[in-house]
Amino acid sequence: MKALYFDCQTGASTSALLAALCDVPTFGPKVKEMIEAVELFENSYKLESKRVERNGVSAYQVKLFTKTAAAVGNGSKKSQTAVAKFDGKSPFTKETNKDLNSFIKTQKLPMQVKTTLASIFHRLCSAEARTKHVNLDGIPIARLFSPSGFLETIAFVMAVHALNIEKIYCSNVGLGSGVISVEGESIALPRACTLELFKECNFPITLTGGEEATTPLAAAILCELTTPCLNPIGFSKVDAIAYGASRVEGQPAIRLLIGDLAEHIAAVAKQGQNERFTREESLVIETNLDDFTPQAIAYTADELLHMGAADVFIVPCLMKKGRAGHLLTVICDESRADKIKEYLLTSTSTLGIREAKHTRFICNRDWVEVSLPEKEKARVKLAKDKAGEILHAQPEFDDCAKYARKTGKTFREAFEEIMYCYREMD
Repeated sequence: MKALYFDCQTGASTSALLAALCDVPTFGPKVKEMIEAVELFENSYKLESKRVERNGVSAYQVKLFTKTAAAVGNGSKKSQTAVAKFDGKSPFTKETNKDLNSFIKTQKLPMQVKTTLASIFHRLCSAEARTKHVNLDGIPIARLFSPSGFLETIAFVMAVHALNIEKIYCSNVGLGSGVISVEGESIALPRACTLELFKECNFPITLTGGEEATTPLAAAILCELTTPCLNPIGFSKVDAIAYGASRVEGQPAIRLLIGDLAEHIAAVAKQGQNERFTREESLVIETNLDDFTPQAIAYTADELLHMGAADVFIVPCLMKKGRAGHLLTVICDESRADKIKEYLLTSTSTLGIREAKHTRFICNRDWVEVSLPEKEKARVKLAKDKAGEILHAQPEFDDCAKYARKTGKTFREAFEEIMYCYREMD
């Protein structure tokens, strides 16, 4: 199986990821030709490149220009320092994630590319929304990435799909540290949304020194398109080694290896391809409880959820000697397992617990706020696939109950009215 391996221990940016692909002799000309043949936002673009020295190696550096800007500059310093602009047609003339999705849908790109782009930006904006506890559609995208980073992401995704790469791996990712200013606001590094992205995907990270080593958009790309390598990867044959440099001076280069995976790694890699839903590795912890009151079990379940368990459920069972008991099951990620196991052994009547590793396939979750009569509000939970397609919607129980009590309606009437208002939303 042919695979790519991005070595991002010193960080990652959209420009460096694209440059690393362009540095591969068999990829570079194809990528350049493909990008320059596509029209985006009523502009066509030129990909310019040069070699720079970064952390002891010769690395490829690329810049995207509108062809109009490149022609005006005609190789001058003005042309070399220009940043991609869209002549007022960019999604950055609008402010939110919702506007960005509309722009992607209207572009003349292959459907597979559009789907991947929508998933990347949904992943990024969802992480930002979770850290700020705000609605997803209201996220101001200009705070998360630049117009040039947006273009580089489109170019990178187009290249990955066009080159028919079977599998992409990534090392642990360096995130940087310090403080940066975004629109006049001081933000600590790593950014909260970058950390949230890697946490969600169980991606290995390293907090390195210096400035922002990994940008939020590069983090979203890596989480969406690559498989993290917790252990050293094995190649039976290495075909090419490439280096991609960021536009930021002094930033170390990304290293890219291309080759044939060792057979046992290739067999594992095939299991995760072309999945519509997010795959997670989880622990399932179980214990049988008797001599433990129903009230105590209910309290225990609440405490486990507060401790970070993904789910807790209880099933009545008949234990030895005919005793009535309960099977308590907890689903959690490995980082929370020790705390949960200690709580079960010290705070319940159990004498032992069991654990097993399982793979979960889950929908991405999002929330929208619905306006109801008499200026009331209610939240509706949305289940989406990785491309952002809404699969089903469900009003939040607490909001339904609150609205029912306030209006004197039955719970079912409140539920149905909230769903009606949701369906009538634009």
